[in-house]
Amino acid sequence: FLYGAVLKVPKKFWDKLPILFKIDRASFYIYLYHMLAVLLAGWVLVRLGIVAQGIAFIIRALFAYGLTLPGCIIYQKIKKAIDK
Repeated sequence: FLYGAVLKVPKKFWDKLPILFKIDRASFYIYLYHMLAVLLAGWVLVRLGIVAQGIAFIIRALFAYGLTLPGCIIYQKIKKAIDK
């Protein structure tokens, strides 16, 4: 469903948000490495003694998106520069 919905989005919308192209380019690495960020978040939660599921979920999400997206985008940028 989501794939079909994305296909209906006008091209001019995509041109206004270049970050979407960067995320698209890094999506395979995001898929591979997001679990490392989730595991790191789990380790941090244990070290801090946080057991509340709601707070733990928010922290895991912040780690997963906050580390993986920029990390993979930067990796793609460095990889592209090296390949040239």
